[in-house]
Amino acid sequence: MDAIQTSVASSTGTTAERVGERLKSAKYKFNSGAAKQAADQQACDTLAWMKLNNRSFSADGTERREPWWPHPVVTDNVALKVRRQRLLLDRAYEHGILHFMFGLQEKGMVPRLGDKQIDLLTTAMTPVVINELAGFPLIGDNSFIPLDRLRALFGNGKNTKPAYIRDCRLAPLADLGILEGERCKDGYRIKIGYLGLVFYRDVYVQIVEETDIMFRRTGK
Repeated sequence: MDAIQTSVASSTGTTAERVGERLKSAKYKFNSGAAKQAADQQACDTLAWMKLNNRSFSADGTERREPWWPHPVVTDNVALKVRRQRLLLDRAYEHGILHFMFGLQEKGMVPRLGDKQIDLLTTAMTPVVINELAGFPLIGDNSFIPLDRLRALFGNGKNTKPAYIRDCRLAPLADLGILEGERCKDGYRIKIGYLGLVFYRDVYVQIVEETDIMFRRTGK
């Protein structure tokens, strides 16, 4: 089944059944040997791209000839140190995830990234979700958690219907391999997808760890 097919629900059955089939199809696809190999290779490519630091992406996903991390001037100002750390985390995620996913699009592993997909990937809460869920397998626990956890992570209130989270968050991110979900007795449960884990572990963490935020003057 190709990348486009994984994102299109069947025209038969209830919405819940169609979403369930979507999740099952995405789970099968992104846990295949071919998908894992492509993701691992793309992680290497994206990390190398970020280390060069001579290109970045605009808000609409257009690549441009500007560094994703403009080197700041040297400072000992504590407030600027904290601001730069936050800025580094944000920029490393935004530019890294776009390069990673566009690379996988070229490899035929994910559907075409339109405005909706780009917005979903770069929305303020998606990296929070990835950061939270990627932590579990890193400590040896990659079990599923209830869908309600996703609602809380995305900042939606208790009155938000589970169907909204399922249709607007879980299913689209599963289509991209960022999350993995499945139906269960009480509804749905989720965990980090293979692509989400690889990006977090092999790109995001690595580039944040080694990027110089120039906190101190030379010799200090």
